[in-house]
Amino acid sequence: MPVPEMQRISSSHVWDVGHDPDTQTLFVRFKPSVKHPAGRLVQYLGVDADTAQRVMTAPSVGQALHSFVKSVFEMRG
Repeated sequence: MPVPEMQRISSSHVWDVGHDPDTQTLFVRFKPSVKHPAGRLVQYLGVDADTAQRVMTAPSVGQALHSFVKSVFEMRG
């Protein structure tokens, strides 16, 4: 699955976020770490455009991911 254009995020843990409305997939790249030096890219399946927008524009992207996405949508990656 091709990665959509990613939006750089100001967050302590998240590097950038993108959403593919056709497949309803939210892409999240976390900042580099020892385990993932290039940053870990994960996909959340079934995420509608409104939820993706709420995450991307939230004051705390990490908190929004935890509240609206992680416990609701299937993660791949």
